[in-house]
Amino acid sequence: MKHTVLSLLLLAVAIPAAYADTPAEIRTQSFKKILRSFEPMGQVVRDRDPYVKATFLKNADTLKAIANEPFAHFPANSITGKSRAKPGIWTQPAKFRQKKTNS
Repeated sequence: MKHTVLSLLLLAVAIPAAYADTPAEIRTQSFKKILRSFEPMGQVVRDRDPYVKATFLKNADTLKAIANEPFAHFPANSITGKSRAKPGIWTQPAKFRQKKTNS
């Protein structure tokens, strides 16, 4: 029984790790990190959570530090499966990078 549980646990960790280095997966994880900082701030702004200055500033600092992270992971032909990304990201990468830089 212990070996079965341990094997299943190892598989649960190993399988996602095998796909973690694709551009699409890296983008997804980067956007999720952004959401984990942004969503608590949104809850405060919408008066659903109390404002705690230290927590809000920590989330804001984290958001500022990671905000551009996902955009380095949009290389040509990196669509794997279903994507909501606009085709221009891949067909006009220079224009996409320019807009990202200007924002």
